[in-house]
Amino acid sequence: MVLLIALVVVVTMGVAAIAIFRSTDAATVVSGNLGFAQAANSAVDRSVEQSVHALFDAALISDKTGNYLAQNYYACVQAATGGCVASGTTIPEIPKVLKEPFTASAFAAAGLSSSLIPTDASGNKSYYVIERMCLNSGLPVGSNCNLSSSSFGADPGTQHYQGLIRPGDAYYRVTIRVEGPRNTVSYAQAMLK
Repeated sequence: MVLLIALVVVVTMGVAAIAIFRSTDAATVVSGNLGFAQAANSAVDRSVEQSVHALFDAALISDKTGNYLAQNYYACVQAATGGCVASGTTIPEIPKVLKEPFTASAFAAAGLSSSLIPTDASGNKSYYVIERMCLNSGLPVGSNCNLSSSSFGADPGTQHYQGLIRPGDAYYRVTIRVEGPRNTVSYAQAMLK
């Protein structure tokens, strides 16, 4: 009888040891995934900074009334089928060029540049699209665009907060796709004005 109880206890302890070993392994996987997420956030930050640089700081996109695909810029919100979104239709959450099935060659075939943000040391590659929140290309007027109307009490024409608040200018949506190690894919969006 004692031998039978001892065997049951040994088997139970073996199962418990295996469970502890697997939970320790799971903790390592979770911490690794958190590291991937933090590295992806870094790639997102670099993409947003590049967008701000192109739109406002360096004025790489000097004419915002028309598409400038070399800087991944569209002068209107892109419809799910491509082209400008029609009035009264739903704005797609993710532009067509960044949706699955995604390939870098299809991104380049659309005339967009995948070399604006280099691959980082963690192996994350960023692709982004800037959309002006307008129905059509052309001048940013209220009937066509979502416009910023306030300068937070500042004098008209002045720029504050490092030039990011520009009364009368349209809003811009930046959608970012980050592809990382182990086939991870993250999406992020930022609104700029």
